[in-house]
Amino acid sequence: MLKMNETLGELMLNYCNIDEEAGVLLGSALAKNIGLKWLDLSWNGIRKRGAVKFCQGLAVNECLEYLDLSWNGLDREGCMALESCLKRNTVLKELDLTCNRIDYVGLKPVVNGLVKNYTLRVLKLSFNPLTTTGAVAILRAIMLSPRCSIKEIHLADIPVDKDFMKCLAELYDVRSIKVIHGENLHQTHQGTEKPKAALEHYDPCMVLFEYMKQENLRLIDLFRVLDTDQSGTLSRKELCQAFLAMNLPLSVASLELLMQRLDSDDNNQIDIEEMKKGQKKTFRKAQAMRRNSEVAYDAILEDIKKHVKRAIDEKRRTKPNESHDIISRIEKALKT
Repeated sequence: MLKMNETLGELMLNYCNIDEEAGVLLGSALAKNIGLKWLDLSWNGIRKRGAVKFCQGLAVNECLEYLDLSWNGLDREGCMALESCLKRNTVLKELDLTCNRIDYVGLKPVVNGLVKNYTLRVLKLSFNPLTTTGAVAILRAIMLSPRCSIKEIHLADIPVDKDFMKCLAELYDVRSIKVIHGENLHQTHQGTEKPKAALEHYDPCMVLFEYMKQENLRLIDLFRVLDTDQSGTLSRKELCQAFLAMNLPLSVASLELLMQRLDSDDNNQIDIEEMKKGQKKTFRKAQAMRRNSEVAYDAILEDIKKHVKRAIDEKRRTKPNESHDIISRIEKALKT
């Protein structure tokens, strides 16, 4: 279909258990496709030979502008293939490589390809073991390459030091660019990171269900509390109010993503059965994360636990009269 179809513009294949061999097939199809502009392959298992063949197909593709390869397993083999891909590809504008086991060694070919590419605008590299040194190397490469057209780069979880901040300041002087980075290790103020900033980079479903776990809530209990008008469904407004009450403020984009994940029938309302399906899908996704990269999964889960606990503790500390607001509303709902 991909080799022959010229009209399909967007395709989502996330959470499809796409493995190494499927990556090979997709690469050959992508090399001949002349219609697809947006492709989401996140949360799959494209790795090794599959990653190499996929990147080879992407190199000669002439139409794809947005590609999400987050949460796969490109590793060093895929990075080597990405180097020649980025040097040859002339249409890709946004590339998401979040959590692909790209270390400092694997980063080098990616950067080599990046500085020779003149169409890519957004590159996402968060949750890869790049180190602070790797983050500095990326900034310097962009700064020294007039051909590179990057306008936005994501390094959200990577802690930075004074060398990085100095390099970033120099980059801002010569180029208009947005850089999202992790904690500044040389900041004098401690504990300034807010739950919103910390949790913004995670799946809101994982955040929601982790909150339930820490507060010892059942799904049905939470649903009854969130359903403030007792309509049997949850609206966007009710979800927003819920996260504010939990002291877990999320952006509009994150709330929209939560609605998309839970609202399986696309009627802009979430019922209890959809919540149950969403919980099961989130658990399955977590299991897939553990299989693909146990170290990365454990680190992400621990980070979510830490920031959710911080948000709960902060709410109880700053608003003692409301510290058990959610629990009291649950008890009231159960009585009725």
